[in-house]
Parts: sequence; structure tokens; C-alpha cells
Amino acid sequence: MLVDTGSDVTLISSELYKDIRLRASDLKRVSTKLTTADGDSLEVFGMTSVPLCFGGVSIDQNVIVANLGDLSGILGMDFLGKNRVSIDTAEGFLMSPNFEIKLHNQVSTSRVCARVHLTETVHIPANSEIFVEGEIRGHFTGNQDGCLEPLETFKGGSHLLMPKSLVKMTESKVVFSILNPTHESRILKKNIQVASVQPAEQVLAVATSESNWVEQWDNEEILRLQQEDSNLSTVMQFLKNGNEKPVVNTPNQELSALLRQWDLLFTQNELLYRKFYEIDGSITNQLVAPRELRKEIMQQLHNNRTASHLGREKTLLKVRSRFYWPLMTSDVARWCQTCPSCAKRKPGPGMGKYPMQHCSVTSPLECIAIDIMGPLPMTDDQNEYIMVVGDYFSKWKEAYALKNHTAQSVADKLTTEFICRFGTPARIHTDQGREFESNLFSEICKLLIIDKSRTTPTDLNRTAWSRGITVLLKTCYLMYVDENRSDWDDHLPFIMMAYRALFMKAQNVLLTFSC
Repeated sequence: MLVDTGSDVTLISSELYKDIRLRASDLKRVSTKLTTADGDSLEVFGMTSVPLCFGGVSIDQNVIVANLGDLSGILGMDFLGKNRVSIDTAEGFLMSPNFEIKLHNQVSTSRVCARVHLTETVHIPANSEIFVEGEIRGHFTGNQDGCLEPLETFKGGSHLLMPKSLVKMTESKVVFSILNPTHESRILKKNIQVASVQPAEQVLAVATSESNWVEQWDNEEILRLQQEDSNLSTVMQFLKNGNEKPVVNTPNQELSALLRQWDLLFTQNELLYRKFYEIDGSITNQLVAPRELRKEIMQQLHNNRTASHLGREKTLLKVRSRFYWPLMTSDVARWCQTCPSCAKRKPGPGMGKYPMQHCSVTSPLECIAIDIMGPLPMTDDQNEYIMVVGDYFSKWKEAYALKNHTAQSVADKLTTEFICRFGTPARIHTDQGREFESNLFSEICKLLIIDKSRTTPTDLNRTAWSRGITVLLKTCYLMYVDENRSDWDDHLPFIMMAYRALFMKAQNVLLTFSC
């Protein structure tokens, strides 16, 4: 029998109940719902009284018969408190004024779970999401990362939603969010169990959403190409011979540029790398690309479907995050300037620019902007418009294909695709399109307690931030659907994928992790 100070009641398994041959009529019906430490419900059959024998002393005890799996029973706090039982954990004894028995420490190799309880009573307003603090009640060894799993009642059954999340199990307190999408406020009492935590077997870190096309070359192939590049092979030989910077007078600009970077160059797995110090002090190890790979690198990071023909600065940021070679900046600039698709589709310098505007936001979803692009050629799915939704704080953007831009279509797409996935914004900023000024859109904002703001009829600069992405979408649309313009909605997710993988200089973060 297991001694559990976390259990309020004493239980015996249904198998043990059958073995001691008690009559089924002795069972009394109970309305109490019992759950395990990880939040799963127990199958309860009833309550009865049985004699429990400890050290020759028989004690009558009310027990609940339930399906306990491999356990024969659980000795709960009702028995421990009633009989003034204490536990000597150092010596391993269960002691009371009437008996004293030796405990056996059973080490389990199964995965351990702990319960998460609210540290204080919280009030969740209607149609809102709040962050709450919980306490992890359990002990773990080894793993530091754990997965927080909400109970069934917080998966929509009670109209409250709580996401899974990764937590540090070495900390006793965790912070998580609870969403109340209903029209009525809810109150959760202090100490109520809301989730369970179990160790995470593996935590994967994803840096960007770009494809791993670099893996088409293994280390041996890259080493061979570096050795075949005369400038790189010379530098690698210098590094192999000693740590002192060599004095070389050469008219070779590329070799001179590499030697000027001498203190930043190093070899790893026999490959030549360069250290690049970011603004925040972190270091990026850039592979020094041999001449034969440079065109392929620029092709993949500018022309590829998931790169979307972005401009010089954005392409350079993507190249610089992994690669380096002498005169790389001028090579990338020349590549973008001579790109046939960019030359045909993009406006010239100075065109399409809007002056910067101040937007006082301090957190994600404090204010979002919405804009409509179209009409475009009708696709096979009857789509003609693109609705762009962007967050002013995190710069995260979403784009959705629409069959039309009526108030019904816009409101439905905004609610089901954006709000249900990311949460309710505090304010929505749009132009004065009929779809945004309709009674339906106003009622939705009123229902979800969203403030609505709009531009003046002539002040288009106020939505320039959201219109910038529409220019990118139109440019990429014209590039990728030249031959068949009836499938542009199939390209839309890949274009947004390329945009979100960008490193934004203003925020100094990846868009993929900014929300």
C-alpha cells in the first residue's frame, strides 16, 4: 500500500476488493470525483469500511474502492490524521501511539508527474486572456525542462482554454495563460489544480523556418571546395602553420580582405569559419563560403520560393547569418540589382516610400492593422483578394486569401483565423473601407471589447506600416505566377514564411519568435 500525504482519502483497488471477497452490497455510492496526480480521472466504484491491520493492531477505516492500476491501495491523510500517524523519513518508519511499522522505499522507473495549483484566486473577465501564477507540487530529479499539460476542464470542456507550454521544473512557480472566450466572467479559486507537469524527453530549438538546403553539401564536400579555392586554401594553410598573422603583400583584394580578418578566422572540423559579433554581444560562426558556392547561396536566399526576392538589405542579413566571403556586401547588392524578376516587378529607388509614424504600443496585440489587397486574378478556389493582418508591436503579419471583401467575409476570417489563434487585440486600426465601417464589424468589436480606430480619407500614411507587406505580396505574386495566375493562393503561405524568417533590425529579433 502506498502512503500518500497528497491524498485526502484512503483508497483500495477494485482488484483487492474482489480478493478479500467483500459483498458488493456493502459499497455505498459516492459523488466525489477523484483524479490522479497528472489530472486523469479515477474510476470510482463506491465506499465501504474495512479493517486495516498494522503491526498486529486492527483499525476500521472508511475506504473508497477505485481502479488504481498496479497499486493495491493508497493510505491517505484521513487515516494519518485520525490515528495521529507520523512518518520518520530518515529511518523509514510509520509511527503512531498504537503501532510502528517499517516502510519500504519503492523506486519507480516510470515518468513522474507533478500537479500545478493556482497560488491565488483569479478573476477572468469575459472574452479575455490573463496570465496567472501556479505552483508545481512534486519533486523531480535529472530533467530541468517539463511539459505543462492542462486538465480536461481547461481544454474547452468548461469553456476555459489553457495552452500547453514548456516550463522549468527546477522552479516552484510557473506563469501561464488562461483564455475565457465566453460572455461571462469566471472565478478560479486558490489552490485549484489546473494542470500537470511531466519531464520533457527532448527539447528541440528551431532557429528559422527556412529549409535546410545547405545540408546538400556535407563537410567533406565543403572542405574540398574550400581547398580548391586558392585564396581560402592559402589562409587555411597559414592558420595550420601558426597563430601569428602573416605579412603578405599581394594585389589580390580577396586574399588581403581575408588576412585583415585574421583574428576572427578559425577552423572547426577542418572547415574555415569567421566570428561575427552581433549588436547584442552574441557571436555567430559564419562559414567562409568558397567561390563555387556563392552563386548558389544567393540563389537560395534571394530567388528561392521561400526567399521571395526580398531587397538588398534583407537578403544580406540572411546571408550574413550563416556565411561570409570577401566583398560579400557588393556581391549581394549586385545580385539583387541584376535580378531579372526584381528589375521587372519592383519600383525604382524612392518610389513607394512612406514617412515613419509614431505608434505608442508596449505589448503584442495592443494594436493590429488590417488592409485588403485586390482584386487579383481569380484562383481555382475562387479567391480574388488578400487580407493582411499585422501586429504593431511584434511586426508579426498574417495574410489570408478571400473570395470577396464583404463585411461578412472579413469579419469571419479575422475571427476564425486570427483572433481564435492569437488572441483578442485591444485595438484594430483600418482605413475607411466599407467592410471595416459596417455594422457587423462594429458589433464584433463591441462584443469582443475591441477599440476601433481608422484613418482619415486622405491620410494613407497611417496604414503605411500594414500596406508595406501588400507591396511585397504583389511583387512576389507577379514573380511566381507568371505562367499560371490561377494559383497565387497556393504561394501565399510560402511568401509569408519568407517574410517571418527575416531578422528585423529595429527589434533585433527574429520575427518567428517575436510573438
